Amino acid sequence: MFRAREYKICIIGDSGVGKSCLITYFLTQKFDSNNKVTVGGAYHEKQLFINNEPLHLQIWDTAGQERFRSMTPMYYRNADLIILAYSINSQKSFSNLPGWLLDVQKYHDGDPILSVVGNKSDLEKYRKVETKEGKEYAQSIDATFFEVSAKSGTGISEMFGKIAYQVAETRDRAKQNKTGYINPESQTETNKKGCC
Repeated sequence: MFRAREYKICIIGDSGVGKSCLITYFLTQKFDSNNKVTVGGAYHEKQLFINNEPLHLQIWDTAGQERFRSMTPMYYRNADLIILAYSINSQKSFSNLPGWLLDVQKYHDGDPILSVVGNKSDLEKYRKVETKEGKEYAQSIDATFFEVSAKSGTGISEMFGKIAYQVAETRDRAKQNKTGYINPESQTETNKKGCC
């Protein structure tokens, strides 16, 4: 029995975009309308199987309020993947993403994988940020892009499954480049096709 590979994922963004709700739905398959404001950071764990291999996700939820922002870097400093979250019904939360990314570039001591996530897709009639805008921003920073709903659960499992697969594949390639060793398993058609 081999030990599951561990990866650290951190979700950042403005207060009120639904960061805690995204994680809660992923962990429980339920929407919790009573989620309290995160103070500092909160830690969660989840194990997934990618190509029949266990991956252990260490997920850090961070506070988006300005008074806690100075604490945020300690949570994402060594993260393998950073999720930049905004709400599709809040132009401000989307416009603030470059500021959050600047913090990552300033304080992260490596080269994390990035993902841009627009939450609250269930509020389509109140949309302020078009899908095209989100995709273009994600593309400009070489990030993956998702629109999801932590209330209905739309896209949540798919999003976390894809980013877990992406982290595992990217870190595998980086390790191979360092050692010169290529794992034959990573070259199979099954592994090329995707996750879960």
